[in-house]
Amino acid sequence: PAALSHRIEYPGLPLASLIGRRVAILTAETTGPLRLYHDWIAAGPESYGGFTRVIGGEFALPIPRVAIARLPAIQTQLGVSHSMNGRFANATIAYASLRISR
Repeated sequence: PAALSHRIEYPGLPLASLIGRRVAILTAETTGPLRLYHDWIAAGPESYGGFTRVIGGEFALPIPRVAIARLPAIQTQLGVSHSMNGRFANATIAYASLRISR
C-alpha cells in the first residue's frame, strides 16, 4: 500500500508530528481571508491518542484561474500557529504555502 495514501496537510505543525492509522480533527474557526482557528487533533496507531490543541491565524490570497490564458489557479497562505500541548507544547511556527491547481 502507498505510504502517504491518506496524508493530511497541516502546515502549522512540524512534519510527521502526528502519525497513525486513525486521525480526528475538530476545528473552530472564523471565515474570510483572515482565518483564526482553534484545532483539537488526535492521532494514533490503532486508537486515538490524547488531543493536541493548536491555535493560530492564517491569511489566504486566492488568484483565480485564467482559463483562456491556460494559467493555473494559485493560492498563497501566510500563517502562524501555536501548539498548546503535546510533543511540541508552546512551540510557535510561522509558515507560508503556495498551492497551484489546474
